[in-house]
Amino acid sequence: MIGEVTITNDGLAALATSLQNGAQIKPLRFGFSNQILSGDIAAYKVSDVNCWIQGSIKAVNKISNDIVEFVCDVAPNEAVDYARTAVIYLDDESLFVIAQPPYAMPPSARQIIKIQIAYTNIESLTDFVFIETDITEYKSKFEKWDFIGIKPW
Repeated sequence: MIGEVTITNDGLAALATSLQNGAQIKPLRFGFSNQILSGDIAAYKVSDVNCWIQGSIKAVNKISNDIVEFVCDVAPNEAVDYARTAVIYLDDESLFVIAQPPYAMPPSARQIIKIQIAYTNIESLTDFVFIETDITEYKSKFEKWDFIGIKPW
């Protein structure tokens, strides 16, 4: 099943800035929320989403030549609420992506949400640099970002 993924206005601004000056964007953390978001999702700010947990992105996987996947994982002993919304934060604490799975994930289950984003010409996008803290950096030369989906695991 596929849910909805939205790159926020702040995320798009970070991508545009990165395109202009060759700076890196760094998706570092995720958060899970029980909120059901509506309206102009792209306009949401960090303060608009109340996450009951935040953590480091567990993995960043290159799925194909044009798809990257962010793995967000919360163990059952850490889950205190339903996961209806997942967000990804950049290193500057701005909201990069908002994802809403097709159904709420209960706290009694392992909550793993894989957020996939597609873009053209991955080879010109970046080199994946894995750092000891499991942080993946993107040296961006973005041409295009598109919505692919979100997969609960």
